[in-house]
Amino acid sequence: MKKTSMNLVMLLTVIMTYGNISNLSAGSLNNADSLVAFFPFNGNANDESGNGHDGSINGNAELTSDRFMTENRAFTFPDQSSNISLSNTSDINLEGGFTLNAWVKYKNTYSVIVGKHVCGFVNGFVMGIDYDGQMQLWLANSVWSTVRTNYTFVEDQCYMITASYDAGTSVAKIYVNGENNGSGNVTYNNYSSYPISIGEAYQNNCQPANMSGAVDEVKIYSRPLSEAEILTEYNSSQVGLVAFYPFNGNTNDESGNGNHGTITGARVTPAADRYGEEG
Repeated sequence: MKKTSMNLVMLLTVIMTYGNISNLSAGSLNNADSLVAFFPFNGNANDESGNGHDGSINGNAELTSDRFMTENRAFTFPDQSSNISLSNTSDINLEGGFTLNAWVKYKNTYSVIVGKHVCGFVNGFVMGIDYDGQMQLWLANSVWSTVRTNYTFVEDQCYMITASYDAGTSVAKIYVNGENNGSGNVTYNNYSSYPISIGEAYQNNCQPANMSGAVDEVKIYSRPLSEAEILTEYNSSQVGLVAFYPFNGNTNDESGNGNHGTITGARVTPAADRYGEEG
């Protein structure tokens, strides 16, 4: 959580994270207000948002290289038993709207990237790859409402895939590399009581839908991000994260690069963050 008298440290965080202050915009600084889970997959499935939604690694899900070819920084899901599941808490029900964001190593196979759905009947939502190789967002009512891409994907290439749903306007959108590639009016009212899962449907005993490529840097927001915010996310993530300091009771760098901070000076003490959480 945030500390008092740390303006210099916060400025350092911004510069180290993006490498160049010109890469930032108001949108990239404001996204944190609705970030409910962030999985950089730095050798584990820990949630680095500070909200405690650590993932459980199930089946044969295993670490693999990320898009920068750094080992053990992404997950692949080789079979139907493989997924990462989250505890089913109220702040990730996402019934009022959401944004799902992930870097994906593309495979032209029917698969789940992120979903809150159990197989066998229409329920919840899924962001994944359809049978024809296009990215799609499924949203449940009595049937499925969908939005999908129209894009030429290349096997084994990495893409940032984003899907958003706005409950106020009933509009869903799907993006490839920060650009809107599909949108439409949808109906989403058949919610799922099952946990969010990554890489495969939760406890899937129907048709396999495992993501056999790779998934990395999964971010889940509790609101639909704007097109400008999503483009900023893509542009900033292109340069590679150097350091990330959520200050969750320490000054550890949660980017996975080991650039941990050292606390010096008597005035640098733990304090409540902007949500009133201590430490």
